[in-house]
Amino acid sequence: MSTGRRRFLAAAATAALAPGLARGNAAALSLVAGQPRAAASPARARMVVADFLDPQALGLGQALAAFQQKDILGVAVAPEQEQENQVALPVLAGPARARLADALAREQHHAALRLLADSQARLALWGRIEALGDALLLHASVTLAPATESPELVLRVAVNGEPVSDLAAELGWTRIDFPPLALRRAQFFDRILLAGASGVELRAAPEARAAVMRSAAPGEALRLRDMRGAWYVVGDAKTPTFLDAAPRRGLAAAFRMVPARVAPAPGERARSVPDPRAAADLALDPQRPVRVVAQRVAEGASWLQVESGGRRGWLAQATAAAMPELPAAHLALGLFAAMSGDAVAARHLDAFLRRPASERAPVASAAALQALAMVTLREGPDGARRPAGMALLDRAAAQTPRDPSVLALRAVARIGAGRALAAVEDLEAALALDPTWGRTRALVGALRRAGDQGPPRLAEALGLRNADVRRKLDALHARAGGGAAPAEGGRRLVDDMQRLFSPPR
Repeated sequence: MSTGRRRFLAAAATAALAPGLARGNAAALSLVAGQPRAAASPARARMVVADFLDPQALGLGQALAAFQQKDILGVAVAPEQEQENQVALPVLAGPARARLADALAREQHHAALRLLADSQARLALWGRIEALGDALLLHASVTLAPATESPELVLRVAVNGEPVSDLAAELGWTRIDFPPLALRRAQFFDRILLAGASGVELRAAPEARAAVMRSAAPGEALRLRDMRGAWYVVGDAKTPTFLDAAPRRGLAAAFRMVPARVAPAPGERARSVPDPRAAADLALDPQRPVRVVAQRVAEGASWLQVESGGRRGWLAQATAAAMPELPAAHLALGLFAAMSGDAVAARHLDAFLRRPASERAPVASAAALQALAMVTLREGPDGARRPAGMALLDRAAAQTPRDPSVLALRAVARIGAGRALAAVEDLEAALALDPTWGRTRALVGALRRAGDQGPPRLAEALGLRNADVRRKLDALHARAGGGAAPAEGGRRLVDDMQRLFSPPR
């Protein structure tokens, strides 16, 4: 190759890798959001809840989906801000609904991915419900859209605010399964429902043509006791009344569900009455979620009565992180908030990680830790949150020690923190776990190009001029294939093959 040709390629690489450095600006590393392959679709800003599979014909599959939708919405937004289009149920009926159930039963994750595409959504919650004696056994899963649709779940290295080519990694899992959750039926459905602004009709039987016993007043609290088919059973055992729970548009705002549990903020104390001026005399442990037993609106603010250690007190709903009853729904809410760029994503993810360990599978915990780390590492230009974000990634790696994707993500974070040697060691460990994992190979190639073709100041900014880093990177590059990193199409092919022939990530 001629000298002029080499100079042209080096200049092109300089412009692509870090325009700021090409202009002679001072080098400053940061971590930003972005997508490594293609532009994300802004239209995909919804979560869908599919009917739960009901192999024992309990009559709860469709209604349980509506239950989860209401539970998530009751946690996600304040009563006066409910937005039903954030968490949607597939608009299906008759044969179409049956076909979706059949596809989920046969293909599971792949059918859920098709549901995301058809619904223009980023995340799906689905699962199976069974009876175990007088208890309900729930198997739940979360399916995420690929990283191309969720730039907020991608971490990229930037120099002087300009992303460095290919120095990015994403949350590696698109399917997250949860351990079976067994709850007594009465315990699971014991909730508070609040009638909407137009009130809600309570009927004598679980039928649309049954007599209307009464209409609940706007804002009235109703006690949910059970479900019968697509109907909620409210009131006491002697004189139950029934509330239509079918996921139909006309019922969207008829009522909302009060959260079952909340995680108090550190140092938060419950008050004797729902009034910010009342004495705060009940200490609460922020690491132990407390159960909600009542709800009240006072002076325009929502208050929750909680129980801890046999005592009860009131918390302002705005000060506590509410928790959906189903752990999978809770993680879905946190990831969806992160995907949507919602400022409360960290709050939801942190609250999920405070759930009992028995409710969280290692992959679920690792996914929450990675998403929380990305949110944390991108906060503030001065890097003040960097140690906290790196500690979260360390915990994620400990949860799933044989997952190369979390090591690739931590490598990107370490590069952005100026720790090139530690980043290369992460890539070395990731390559040892899976030599074919496309993201690892792409990162190795990107670092080599930054060191070989980029300007010296870029290599210096990334820490690639260190002799130990260079030696390890050269050896790693040889192990990864001995040539240039795979082209964009090649990386996508490697990732697609990995996804098809390996257990779902």
